[in-house]
Amino acid sequence: GRYAFAMGGGSSIGLGALWESLKWTMGYSTANSGGATFQDLSELKKTAYRLQANFTTGNHFFGLEYVKANEMKGSSTNQTAATGFNGFNGSGTASKGYILSYNYMMSKRTSVTAYATVIRNDANAAYTGIVFGGILGGAGSDPKYYGLNLRHAF
Repeated sequence: GRYAFAMGGGSSIGLGALWESLKWTMGYSTANSGGATFQDLSELKKTAYRLQANFTTGNHFFGLEYVKANEMKGSSTNQTAATGFNGFNGSGTASKGYILSYNYMMSKRTSVTAYATVIRNDANAAYTGIVFGGILGGAGSDPKYYGLNLRHAF
């Protein structure tokens, strides 16, 4: 089974926060060709949080976000004839992200936005900062995104 819990809040002065806790329970086992290795990964846990600050003055909007995914924790048994049981090692699975944005309202229907996103992954983390599939980063990579958007509502 799985569960997710998220709690967030914001204020009228442009400050916000979000905390998230995820837990997966599963059964996974492998055996080598001689039958001497067995692994049972039974539970994974991860927590993350986001802090954000926004400031608006006239037609200008400034935004800054900081995101932190903590290392995965879990329980696992890994049995071999020689080593016995070992625990799950989630070291190096943390990540940090920074998002800076600026928006200028040219009129009631037209705006331009510029943004920069920087992700800093630990050696075993592969976060991309993108919420949809198609852009993959390798473990330990540090993706960066820059963009400019022109929006007009008809």
